Amino acid sequence: MTVRLKAVLEYDGTDFFGWQIQKDRRTVQGVLEEVLSKRFNRRITVVGAGRTDRGVHASGQVAHFDCPVNEPVDRVCQNLNSMLPEDITLRALEKVSDDFHARYGAVSRCYCYDIRLEPSALTRRYCWVVKAELNTARMRKALAHLPGTHDFKPLAKLNQDDPEYSGYLCTIYDASLKKKGCYLAIRITANRFVRGMVRAVTGTLVDVGRGKKEPDIFKRILESSDRSLVSSLAPACGLFLEHIEY
Repeated sequence: MTVRLKAVLEYDGTDFFGWQIQKDRRTVQGVLEEVLSKRFNRRITVVGAGRTDRGVHASGQVAHFDCPVNEPVDRVCQNLNSMLPEDITLRALEKVSDDFHARYGAVSRCYCYDIRLEPSALTRRYCWVVKAELNTARMRKALAHLPGTHDFKPLAKLNQDDPEYSGYLCTIYDASLKKKGCYLAIRITANRFVRGMVRAVTGTLVDVGRGKKEPDIFKRILESSDRSLVSSLAPACGLFLEHIEY
């Protein structure tokens, strides 16, 4: 009997060319479909909630797929984890209704970007090491301009050639910055994100912290749609897809 399964997974994006399957490239979706097809001896298609870019990590990515299951789902989860490479782990697997959709059913997504203010050999693959003093009060003032519904085209990689392109309008519910020791965590929750958006926000935000841009920069960017006001993208290594709400 074929059932729909919802998977919550984490992955280290360092050695992947992003989530979305690509010819002759190692991607998270591609590896998952290969392992699932081998496990169930039939072609399995995986649908993810969000398509992370090359080098971006996830601690709470959600996906669904249809497969024949006649054994406890917990056992299937354990079995799949034994088959998956070390940089992908299934955190949970559960049966859901046939109309559950990992992407279209999501009501919010949360991304976290980690910054470290001191060099680290151990965490360098999972954060952006910024060797500068950052004024967090200025950065928080800048983030306060993001919540609400805006056209994020100036803060996005252009996606018109994408068959699933659906515009640049996003609603941000919350944007915050927390500091603990030498670590900064920038967390943004929205109904949807456009490609490159969080990395563009973070790169610009760091320039605010450095004093190179003013705290009203996002207000100016969103009102003028002037891409020249946006800083370079923050490195992919510090970005995590953290949580998806349904």
